[in-house]
Amino acid sequence: MAIWRLIPIDLSDPSWAASSDRGPVVVRALDEVSARKAAEAAFGIKSRFAPGKGIKVPPWTRNQLVRAEVVDQTSYSVEGSTEILEPTFVRDLHPHPPVKEPRSRRRSAGRPPR
Repeated sequence: MAIWRLIPIDLSDPSWAASSDRGPVVVRALDEVSARKAAEAAFGIKSRFAPGKGIKVPPWTRNQLVRAEVVDQTSYSVEGSTEILEPTFVRDLHPHPPVKEPRSRRRSAGRPPR
């Protein structure tokens, strides 16, 4: 395995509408193709474009939109299965505090709505 860094090049391309992440991604994978497929599997989303129009190829798999490079110096182990190493939900995405409904909108169990 190797550690790959996938770096978006052209974020103005409409194909990025089909991705939930547009920043650099670090992936442990056997080869570049596997790294790109892992990123696409992790961040690809359905877009509003009709099939065959607009987006033809997902952004993470396109050389014109994402540069791929092997990372030589890293704290990540090359041992293990294919995995997205960065970004991580635990470290990089901060949870928001729960949103409380206004008191007037809450209903008690058994009481009909007004």
